[in-house]
This record gives sequence, C-alpha cells and structure tokens, in this order.
Amino acid sequence: MSFVIDENKNITLTRGDSAPFSVTLKMDGEVYEMQTGDRIDFGVKADYEDTECAVHKTSTTNPASFQIDPEDTSELEFGTYRYDVQFVAANGFTQTFIEKKRFKLDKEVTVPNGRDDG
Repeated sequence: MSFVIDENKNITLTRGDSAPFSVTLKMDGEVYEMQTGDRIDFGVKADYEDTECAVHKTSTTNPASFQIDPEDTSELEFGTYRYDVQFVAANGFTQTFIEKKRFKLDKEVTVPNGRDDG
C-alpha cells in the first residue's frame, strides 16, 4: 500500500500518490459539532520554522475528510516532513489536536506504460 497511517498517527506516502483520510475532532470525549465558520486544517512542513506549508488542506466538516492529490507531493523532495491537524473556530479559538507527527514521502518506482517486464 502506498499510504499508511501507523498507530502513532505517523503517515507514510509514496510521492505522487493519492491519499484520502479523515480525522475526528472530539471535545470532552464527544464528537464536536462544527459551527458556521469553523474549520479543521491539515498542514505539512519540511521544517517547523517554515512560513508556508508544503501541503495544506482544509475541511469544514467533522469528521474532517482530506484528500492528498498526486500534484500535492509530486514536486516535493523525498524524506521526512512534519504535520499537524488544527481546529480553528469561527471566533478565533485555535486548538492543535494532532501535533508534531511524521509525514514521510517515499520513493516511487515508475514502470513505463504500466507494464512490469520483469
């Protein structure tokens, strides 16, 4: 499989592949009901100090459904990045609920015309 989330929420993805996944925000043990203007952000950075995300996705639903598309990673360097998932309420309240997890981009093996000669 080209996309794996392990038991520690670390992600491994083959560069240039698709990766659909979802996360659920809970507050006080209950699934949070999103309000108008609330959002959940998924961000990947090569370094914590980077000002821009290498990959950024936003959802306004809970569970939050995200889709990493091939073009999101096809130009990124192979290696280990970091990601987090953050809730941002309409009133500005912000809470990171998955933090400092590993996002590893693995190399792909490209086979011309989809053939494996052997």
